[in-house]
Amino acid sequence: MRYTTVIDIREIPEVYRNPNIRLLYLHLCLLAGYHDNDRDLVRISIRNLAVSSGLTVSATRHAVAILVKYKLLRVKGSVYRVRKYIEEGSITPRARTRKAAMVAAAAKIEAADAANREQTEEQSKEELESIYAQGKTPFMVWYEKKMEDAAAGDIDAQRIVNEKRAQYEAHSNNIKTKKQ
Repeated sequence: MRYTTVIDIREIPEVYRNPNIRLLYLHLCLLAGYHDNDRDLVRISIRNLAVSSGLTVSATRHAVAILVKYKLLRVKGSVYRVRKYIEEGSITPRARTRKAAMVAAAAKIEAADAANREQTEEQSKEELESIYAQGKTPFMVWYEKKMEDAAAGDIDAQRIVNEKRAQYEAHSNNIKTKKQ
C-alpha cells in the first residue's frame, strides 16, 4: 500500500461535478508512477484506461479532454502525465516562541498600516485635485463648512468664522487673481 497526493478539484466545478471526470482523475492519480523515472506518468491506451476505470471509451475521451483543458493532465501519445500538486511558494514557518509570534504579528500590522497610508495618500491627492478643480483651496472648503455649521447655530463655528474671515477673503482673492 502506498500514498499519493491529489489536487483539491472541488475548486474546478466542471471537473468536480462530473462523476466520470472526477473518477478518471482519481484513477489516474492512483495509477501514476512514483519512482524517479516514472513519477506522475501513466503508460496506458485509451481503451485500457476505459476498461480499468469502468467508463466507456467515449466518456474516457471526454474526461481526458476536460482534464487537459484544466491542465490537470498532459497527454503525449499513450503516456499521461498527471498533475497531482500545485507548486506554490514555500509555507511560512510558524513562530517557535511567543516573542517571535509577536514580532511577526507586528510586522504584519506594520505592512497593513503602510498599505493604508499609501491608499490614504492617494485618496488625499485625488481630493486635493478635485478641490483645486473647483477653484478653491482646502482652507476655503473647511471655512465654508464652518460657515454652514455657524448658520446652523454652532457657537464655536461662529467664533471661527469671525476670526478667519480675513484669511478666507485672502484665499478667495488669490484664486481670482490666478484665474485672470
